[in-house]
Amino acid sequence: MINFYVLVILVTLLFITNSIKSRMIKLNNANILKKDLICNVINLADQRGEERRQHIKKYFGEAHLNFVFFPAYNKDKVVNKNKILTTGEVALSMSHNELYKKLLRSNEEYMLIAEDDCTIRPNFKYYLNIVLNNLPLDFDVIKLEYIKRYKLFGGHNMEDNDEVPNDYSQELFYDKNVYPGTAMYLISRKGAKYMLELNDPVWIASDWAFDKKWQKNTKLANVYNVVPQIAWQGEVKRIIL
Repeated sequence: MINFYVLVILVTLLFITNSIKSRMIKLNNANILKKDLICNVINLADQRGEERRQHIKKYFGEAHLNFVFFPAYNKDKVVNKNKILTTGEVALSMSHNELYKKLLRSNEEYMLIAEDDCTIRPNFKYYLNIVLNNLPLDFDVIKLEYIKRYKLFGGHNMEDNDEVPNDYSQELFYDKNVYPGTAMYLISRKGAKYMLELNDPVWIASDWAFDKKWQKNTKLANVYNVVPQIAWQGEVKRIIL
């Protein structure tokens, strides 16, 4: 009887392992830089955003990642009639929406977006290059960061930093699990159109819009995660390197 239960457990584990593998798409290494993207960083333009501007200048500068600051909506000037979201969440979602509109006004195929508490390693562009050379044809969003071990009352968990690659490994994958977080991601033109149709005017948080639970039942966005994540979200004073 014991052997029977052991067999059942082993078969179950094998099934789970195979299921996980079936969702994972390995990214092939590519040495050719496909595109030198400019990252749009959401940041408050006044003095309140200065500390995080310095944070971005330091870490994005060390990674030689081109970036521009995009003026965020000021929550003090936002009228919030939403009973679920805080005024700050509404303002942040509005800022993401404005970047989607900026993308659609341009001739670009996709846009790299970051929030100003995003942290990346100096070798970030090595991994970004691999991602850009392995873009799924159907992608709406590719998350370069996500909060995998989310604390219900404590926000993001800094232990997620342990999963950020710190060498030049080629072992990157895509998966389609759902995790919160919008600290850094790529969005395509069709992804931008979809998100604006779904969440403009704002009724859910910007990262909730990437979750199929909140999307239209007749159509789901194609959201991929890069595994392991190649960026992470952290308050400026709690960064772990």
